[in-house]
This record gives sequence, C-alpha cells and structure tokens, in this order.
Amino acid sequence: MTIGAYRLGVDFGTSTTVAVLAWPDGAVKPLVFDGSELLPSAVCVDGDGTLLVGRDALHAARARPEGFEPNPKRCVDDGAVLLGDVEVPVPELFAAVLRRVAVEARRVAGGPLASVTLTCPAGWGRRRRDVLTVAAGLAGLGTPALVAEPVAAASQFVDGAGHRVPVGSCAVVYDLGAGTFDAAVVRRTADGFEVVAEAGLFDAGGLDIDEAVVAYLGSVFVTRDADWWARLHHPATAEDRRAARLLRDDVRTGKEVLSRASSTLIRLPLFEDDAPLGREQLDLLARPILDRTLRTTRAVIDEAGIGTDAVAGLFLVGGSTRMPLVAALLHRSLGLVPTVIDRPELVVAEGSLRVPASADTDHADPVPVVAAGGSAIPEVRPASAEPAPAEPVDVERRPGNRRRRLLAAVVAALTVAALIVANEVRTREDGSGTLSPGPTASATASPTASATPAAPRRVGRLAGADWPVAFSRDGRTLATEGANYTVLLWDVTDPARPRRTATIKPNAASVNALDFSPDGRTLAIAGQATTASLWDVSDRARPVRTASLTGYTTGVYDLEFRPDGRTLATASLRVAVLWNVTDRTRPKRAAVLTDFTGAVSDVGFSQDGRLMATLDDAPSLMLWEFQDGKASPSRLATAATTGRSQALALSADKRTLATSNDDTVTFWDVRDHTRPAKLSTLPGGSVVDFSPDGDSLVTVSRYDVAQLWNIADPAKPVPRDTFDGDGARFGPDGILAVSAEDGVGLWTW
Repeated sequence: MTIGAYRLGVDFGTSTTVAVLAWPDGAVKPLVFDGSELLPSAVCVDGDGTLLVGRDALHAARARPEGFEPNPKRCVDDGAVLLGDVEVPVPELFAAVLRRVAVEARRVAGGPLASVTLTCPAGWGRRRRDVLTVAAGLAGLGTPALVAEPVAAASQFVDGAGHRVPVGSCAVVYDLGAGTFDAAVVRRTADGFEVVAEAGLFDAGGLDIDEAVVAYLGSVFVTRDADWWARLHHPATAEDRRAARLLRDDVRTGKEVLSRASSTLIRLPLFEDDAPLGREQLDLLARPILDRTLRTTRAVIDEAGIGTDAVAGLFLVGGSTRMPLVAALLHRSLGLVPTVIDRPELVVAEGSLRVPASADTDHADPVPVVAAGGSAIPEVRPASAEPAPAEPVDVERRPGNRRRRLLAAVVAALTVAALIVANEVRTREDGSGTLSPGPTASATASPTASATPAAPRRVGRLAGADWPVAFSRDGRTLATEGANYTVLLWDVTDPARPRRTATIKPNAASVNALDFSPDGRTLAIAGQATTASLWDVSDRARPVRTASLTGYTTGVYDLEFRPDGRTLATASLRVAVLWNVTDRTRPKRAAVLTDFTGAVSDVGFSQDGRLMATLDDAPSLMLWEFQDGKASPSRLATAATTGRSQALALSADKRTLATSNDDTVTFWDVRDHTRPAKLSTLPGGSVVDFSPDGDSLVTVSRYDVAQLWNIADPAKPVPRDTFDGDGARFGPDGILAVSAEDGVGLWTW
C-alpha cells in the first residue's frame, strides 16, 4: 500500500450505499452525498438517456416512474434492465452508483486512491461478484478487493470497536437494513473471519415497518374519508404526491422518535390531523416483521451446527436495529446480549477496510436471464456526479421477492395493520430449501435432476418476478408481480429464454391477483386498494390502462374472467362483484353477491362458464350457476370448509374441485352441483391448481414447498415431486410457473 495514500471502502446496499475513506493518518471518515452519509442506490434514466443516481434519481422518478430502478442490486441476475425505453446492462446500472462514489472520493482525497474495497453478500458466487467487479471498473475504481458483508461487519466490531471473539469461536451478524435483512454466523480465524452459514429476507426491513404503520393509519382514517385516503395512498397529482411524501416522511421520523420517546404524533396531510402513535403500537406493528428475522437468525445458528452458548457475540448492523424492540426480542429469543455501536449503517463499509479481500470462489450463480433477448444496448450516459440539494422523496421502492399471504394481510389490516407474513428463510438458489452452509455461502446453478425421467426440471427463470402469476390463454405471455408493486409482462414463447416486455404500475399497495381475458388483449389486476384495473395489453410492450373497477371498501383479493370474456368476477370483503366488461373501457356492474359473512378469498369458473365457485373465510365454499341470459348467478350449494380459506381450483372436466387452507387441501366431487361431497384431503397449502389435462395437481404449503400430485383418481391422490416455491400455476401447455426466492421458474417434465 502506498504510504500516505487514501483507501476507499464501499458498502453497495440494496436501498442505500455507504462509502468511507481511510485517511493517511489512519482516520476513517464517511463520504457525504447531498448532506447525508447515506446515498440512495436508486437509478433513473432521464429523457436523453442519462443515468441519474441518488436523490437526483428519486426526484426524477416522480416524472419518469417507468425509468426508475430503486434497488439496482436486486437486478444482479437480470443481464440488463429496461428503464423506460432504454435497456441498461446491469454492470452499467451498478456503475452509475459507484461512479458517484468514485467522484466524491477523489474530490476529498485530492487525487487517485491507493485501494478500493467493495462488500457483497456472502452468498454471491463468482458470476455475481464479476458483475460487481466489472461495474467498479466502469466507474473508474479499477479492480476492487471484495469482502463478504458479514465478514466486514464482524471485523469492525472486533478490530474497530474492540469486542472480543477468540480464534475458533463464532459470532452472529444480524443485519437489518432499510429494505432487506441478512443473518450470518461467522467464525474467527487466525487472519479474520469466515462465513459458516447465512440466510436473508428480501422483504423485511425498516421500510416494511414504515409500510405497516401507513397501513395501520389507513385502516383508521379511510373510514373518515375514503377519497382523501385514496389520494394519500395512490397520489395522482403533484399536490397529492407532495401530501403522500409528507406522510411517509413523518412516519419515518416518528419511527425514529419512538426509539427515544414513548409516543409521538404522525401528521396526516389532507385530513389536517395528527394521529398519536405510541411505542407499544409501533412494536405491535413491527413484531410480525421482526419475528421473521428472529426465525431466520435461529435457523442460521442451527444450520451452523452451534448452540447459542457457543456464540461469542451478537452484532447488530443496519439503521433499523436502533428500534429498542430489536435488541429486546433478540435477547429474549436467543438468550444473547446484542452488541450495538454508533451509526450502525456505517459498520459494513468501515469494516471492509479492516479485512483482506476474500478469495475468489468457484460458487455458481444461476444462469442470467437476458432482459431483451440479447439485443443491442442503446448508449446510456452517466449523469454528472455533482451533488444535488437534499430533498425528501416519495418514490415507491422495490420490496424484492415479497412472500405475501394476501388474504392474511387484508385481515390484519382490518384489525391492527396490513401486516404481511412472508417466506421465513431465503433458500439456496438451487431450490433445495436449505441454508447456504460452508466457510463461504454459495449459490448453485440449477436444481439437481431427479433420476426419474419424468421429474420436473426448470428450463427458464424470470429474475425479479414474483407471485402472483397468470398465463395468457395461448401460453405465450406470463404476467407476474414485480418489484415495487409493479406487474411485469414476459414473453415465454421459448421458456428457456424468457424476455420481459413491459412493466405496469397499477398503483396498489400489493398485487393480489392477475388474469388475462380469453382473447389475451386485456389484463385484469387486483391489489390492496379500493379499485381493480383493466389494461389493454394488445401491444405487449406498451400496456395502456383502460378502466378502473371502483366501489370496494377494502382490497380486491381475487379476480377471474368468465370464459366468454364478457364477465369479470372479483372478490373482496363480504362481497363478490361481477362486471360486464364487453366494453373494456366502460365496465359496468352486472351483479353484486352479498351472501358472505367474511372476506371472499377466491373465485373461479368452469371451462364452459356455467359454474362459478367462491371461497370465503366463514369458512365456506359456494357453488353458483349461470342461467342463459342472466347476469347474476343462482347459488346452488354451500359447503363448510375448515381453517383459513386460501384458494380453489376447478378441474377441466368440471367433476372435481379443490380448496385449500393453510394446512389442508380438500378434493370435492361436484358432479352434483347442488351437493358437493368431500373425496379426500392432502397436506395443504395456500395455492392449488390443476394441470390442463387434469392428471396433475400442484399444491404449495405455508412452508413454501410445492408438491406435484398424480390425481388420476382424485379420491386417491399420489404424491410425485416436491420443490421449493411459494406459488405455482400451470400454463395452458402444461408449463408450470413456480415463484421462489430467485424469481419465477418455468418447469416442465
């Protein structure tokens, strides 16, 4: 190392990036961007193709939301990302953020840097690390040293803050950031630390707690004025966007105040009122999210094969660990006293300068999906790295792979808040359902092939896609949820080479259900909002919103087109609404069914369109029949179900119906539509779907295990194959789309 030179350490984070500079005298100081030590990792392309980063990107996204990527790090497997009409290679996307860091570092240092260290997740293999290395080169940072994030964090606690971890002993790193959570067990070696086990959650961070608070406020204030709340929750004008920004800013500030005080007030713009929020309320809202981080931490410790009595330190990293509840829950759950140091957001970046680069590994990453079939990339120009004035923002963020149990979220919102229960442990990328073990956590390339010739095999992957999903009737297009509550359209004509064609922003707090019209020209979207929406997707690259379905008091939980394409059924709280969508620019209510005592979780039609089934949380199954010429169906039968109802599916021959709750899938003989009879039960699930030929059924358990069943005889289902996934749906050609932690996989056999 050059004597008297400056060294740079960078923590390129999912939501924010932190950079520190080691001065010649040994002092380590954070770089400041727009008045803050935290640089938003967001990127937005402006009208002339320039990439804006940080607060500039957040500001530009208000006018160009289609050109905005709030979390570039989550795109590491995508090859390229479509920002508006510009396709940006992922290394250049990363480089845009790192370039801003490089310019500021050289300005402070007054010249070249002696060395650069970047941190990365412990589970990133060689290919992902190469993406980061290439990006650093594009940003003018040369070839950086790479350090695993938990290794950097542990090094800062031990070498920087003086906490003792003897050689051979282990420490737990609990990293709760704004957008993600990671837990790792690291072992002290003679020359540093090595990762023994790690896991993470993509939808458990400070911003998720903010969303829980906003949902709680919504459950209180929507009854006072639904229109005002809709303006705050789904702002459509500059005035409303400003009001929404002020609300979220106040929620963030209030949460921080409650780390020091017992109560605070949250200002509700438009309502011109203050809502009291106490620490106990905040703890109640945050508890489901934090409980998931506790389970993940416990699972990592178990995977490492150590007991908590063998843990020499529990180190808290990330700004969200300032919540007093975090340390209290960890102490109560693990029996360990957490260690916190000042400015936990800086720990990883500071620690990166205290460890040597981790050796390159031979870990394999999944084969990337090229976002646009390898087409030529338009020129993208980086923006000037001159700092911009600090400004509050209200841009939606990318929450990553949300394992949303949608109806559960709705019920919770009606009681305390819209609290979302999600997948508990990020599994390995091979879908095996185990945590990444070994001295350094690795990712594997693809599922191991079964010795059985007919075993499912994944032929393609849609990076960045999530549940729910819907196939067009011709099987050539797949709609999925995407990041930041968006909907993605994918060309899956060749399942081995899926290609994203468009991004839709439906302005909902979640995406609950998707369905294509039979002619494939319209996509219906249901979300956690008081409206559903219809989109003209005739041009798969340029979807256009044609109509909104309004009048709901809560979210729309499910929807499905009747096979004739003239009727759309929607499910909501204590009501199922049928819409005449013959004119899809002017949908009209055709019938309102109010026979329910609870939330209607699912609705489905037989292939001939004469039979409709509904499932509600009474819990009950209802069968309905359409008579010729009548818009409203007649109820034929009601059957009691058990547990919290989740989903239903009708077989193609209209003889069998399957319903699911959290624990059980039940087969019903519905040949006599007036007297559905139970045939058999299976270990259950939140998701159930029949194959087009009716010979197979896929179920997904609440533990995120997808199971294929042979149901040639529905009274005696035979289990076939299992694989990791929290949602699954068959396409018309038998392709199975399965949502998992690394995106949506396309499976065949």
